[in-house]
Amino acid sequence: MASELSSWLNKKKGAEFQYACSEATKICSRTIEICSVMSKSSEDLTSSEVTVNELTEKYLSTITTAKDTLGRKIKTITANMELPEITTFEDIVRSRDLVQQTIVQLGEAVTIHGRYISLFPKREIKALQETLKEMVGEQSQFQQIVDENSTQAEEIQSAGEETEQLIHLIAKLERDRILLVDLQKEIKSLELARVDATHDIKKMEENEVTARIPELKEEVQRLKETLTRLDAELMGKVLILSRPLKKYSYIGELERPKRKILEDYLDKPLDTLRSDGNLIIVEILADLKKQIQDGKIELKDPSKALQNADELLAYVGEFLDRYEPIERSIERKRETINAATSRELDNLRTQLALLDKNKKNKELDAVDLNTRIKGEQQSIVEQIAVVEEKIEQALGENIKIQT
Repeated sequence: MASELSSWLNKKKGAEFQYACSEATKICSRTIEICSVMSKSSEDLTSSEVTVNELTEKYLSTITTAKDTLGRKIKTITANMELPEITTFEDIVRSRDLVQQTIVQLGEAVTIHGRYISLFPKREIKALQETLKEMVGEQSQFQQIVDENSTQAEEIQSAGEETEQLIHLIAKLERDRILLVDLQKEIKSLELARVDATHDIKKMEENEVTARIPELKEEVQRLKETLTRLDAELMGKVLILSRPLKKYSYIGELERPKRKILEDYLDKPLDTLRSDGNLIIVEILADLKKQIQDGKIELKDPSKALQNADELLAYVGEFLDRYEPIERSIERKRETINAATSRELDNLRTQLALLDKNKKNKELDAVDLNTRIKGEQQSIVEQIAVVEEKIEQALGENIKIQT
C-alpha cells in the first residue's frame, strides 16, 4: 500500500543519511566545545588590563571600552550556543545554518570592536582568533557533508512528495468508490419503490369505473369539439348580419340597453346569447326586419338580409337546445372522471413521476462518478510509475508498488 511505502521511504531516508548524521553530530559536539572555549576566552579578554606603559593615555579609554564590549558580545553569542539533535538530513542543514549564523555574528563583533585592540596583540586576542578559525573549520565540514548529500536528499524529498501525491489519489479513489456503492444502493431502493408504486396504480386503475376514464376523456374531447363548431356556426350567422345590425344600431329609436346588447352580440355572440336570458336578440332581429321592410335601413340586397335574419332567429332557439345539453353532458362526464380519479391515485402518480425523476438523476450521477473513477485509476497508474522512477533514482532500488 502507498501508506506503507511512505513509512518505508522514511526509514530508508534515515538509513541513507545515518553516517552523515553521525559525522554531523560529532561536528556539533566539537562546535559546542569550541563555543565553550571561546566563551572562556571572552571572559579572559574582559578581565585583562591595558596599561599606560603599553599605550598613551590618549587611547587608553577607547581601547579598554572596545575590549570589554567585544568580550561581552562574544560571551553572549557563545555562552548559550545550542544545536539540534541530528537524526535527519534536514537537522544537518539546520545545524550548518546555525553555526554559520554564529560565525557571522562573531565576525561582525570582531570587525566592529577588534580593530581598536588589534594593534596591540595580547594572548587573549590571539586565543579568540584561533578559536574562531577552528569554528570556521567545523563549518566547512558541515558544508562538505551538505554538499555531498544534498543531491540525494533532494531526490528522496522529491520521491516522498510524489508518494504523498499517490496516497492522496488513492484516498480520493476510495472515497469515490464508496460514493458509487451508496449511489447504486439508492438507485436500487428507488427502483423497488417504483415497482411498488406502479403495482398500486395498476391495481387502482383496474377498478371498473377507473378503467373507463380514457374513454370518458375521449368523449369529453369530442363534445368540446362539437361545441366549438356550434360556436363557429353562431359566429358565422352573426357576421353575415353584421352590416345590417351595425346600421340598425345607429338609428335613434334603439334604446341604449338594447344597443349595448347588440354590440355585445357583434363582439361575443356565444357569451352574449348564453347571458341573454330574456332573448332580447329575438326582439332586436324582429325590429331589424321591420326597419328593413319599412326602408329605414338602406341595404344593397334587403331580401338577402331578411332571409339571414330569419335564419338567425330560427337558429337562436335551436342553438341553445343543442348547446346546453352538450355542456351538461360534458359536466357529468367530468364529474365521473373526477370521482374515479381519486386523490390517492393522483398522489401515487405524482409519487411515481418523482421516483422516475430521482432515479434518472441518480443514474446520471452514477455515470459521471464512474467516468471520474476511471480517470482516477489512470492517474494512479501514471503516478505509480513516477514514484517508482523517483525511488530508483534516489535509492537505486527497483520496487513495484501494489495498490
